Amino acid sequence: LQKVKLITLSRLVKWKNIDKLIKAVSDLKYVKLYIIGNGPEENYLNELVSKSKNRNIKFYNNLSREECLDYLEKSDCFVQISSYEGMSFSVLESMKLGKAMILSSIDPNFETAKNSAIYINPYSIKEIKSSIEIIRFNKIRSNLQNNSIKNSNKYYSKEKSLQKYLDFLLN
Repeated sequence: LQKVKLITLSRLVKWKNIDKLIKAVSDLKYVKLYIIGNGPEENYLNELVSKSKNRNIKFYNNLSREECLDYLEKSDCFVQISSYEGMSFSVLESMKLGKAMILSSIDPNFETAKNSAIYINPYSIKEIKSSIEIIRFNKIRSNLQNNSIKNSNKYYSKEKSLQKYLDFLLN
């Protein structure tokens, strides 16, 4: 099993459960976690990181879209464990880049990511940790990555969406 680079791209607000993610990886030396975003929880989350045993947790804020996508592309797995979410652009971008994902088990994530993710209870540190253990396996990660690409191409292709819209307008 190898080290794993996790990334979360998010507004730093309570319902995103980033504090649970930090607690879950705090003693996992094989995890590098990149937290990209800013918001009202930033100071609290920085405190959690400084108390953590894991020195591989890094915060980045005020990055350009290109910089965010570069970090996402270099990561092994996108993590989003919100208790509430609409259709997440970060999930769609992760799928387009062929990323394995760990997502909260909420309806919008099921609808968007389909079989491209491991779904967890966003309040369970134990489940978060277990999903990270699972994502370390190359075969599982590879299957999720392939599913991300297939689902992105099948359901979220710009050309197909534009054609459907055009067909709707013409009929």
